[in-house]
Amino acid sequence: MKRLILSLCIALNGVSLFALPHATQVRQLAQAILQKGTPSIRSLQEKLSVTLKKVRPAHYKGNPKLLHLCLQASLQKNEQHMLYTFKEPLLFSWSKFVHTPGYLPTLHKILANLQNQNMVKGHAFEIERAVTLNQEGEEVLHFNRRISTGTVRREIDLQTTNRLIECKNINWRNGRRKKLRKQFSDQLLIANHLSLKEKTNYLFEVSSKQQISESWKRWFVQQNISFNESVKA
Repeated sequence: MKRLILSLCIALNGVSLFALPHATQVRQLAQAILQKGTPSIRSLQEKLSVTLKKVRPAHYKGNPKLLHLCLQASLQKNEQHMLYTFKEPLLFSWSKFVHTPGYLPTLHKILANLQNQNMVKGHAFEIERAVTLNQEGEEVLHFNRRISTGTVRREIDLQTTNRLIECKNINWRNGRRKKLRKQFSDQLLIANHLSLKEKTNYLFEVSSKQQISESWKRWFVQQNISFNESVKA
């Protein structure tokens, strides 16, 4: 292991590591990060995230443990990063959702984009919300499923047995109102379409990590859209 760490540290200033297949690079970087006393851990974590972008999410279907290794490495001694605030639900989610469609690609998006904190907090909240639903006894069937009505096609963050849920970790007082209204209206149409198609009464819900503004709450009520806030007291 000491030789592995030394070779990785040398490779940060060279090309030897990156002559290897991307998945092998990822494994070696993750293993080095998890080794106690690893120098330059932040640099290795940044390299890990960048290298993960080059690994296709489909790769993890046959080797999901590699992504779990990357999750552990990304959290290692990284308390200052946005990712760390979701540590417990992320680690808990693995045993519950590793075989749930869409979970591995969602986790991959988080770990491959650690430099993009908006993306991290958005997708990490999806997993956190799924964990909450699971603990409440509701089965999560899909993560980030693309559904089409024939004229409208949108991605749904979470699908349970009777809900389609769009997760938002945003400041509701900022802009993009027109764009968001269009998104939610389309997703409500999809929920109605899927209800007829699958003969299941799907409720469309907007779930927010942050407090929803009163103006948005009024709009949701007017549109018959359910909403949920996960704000901690």
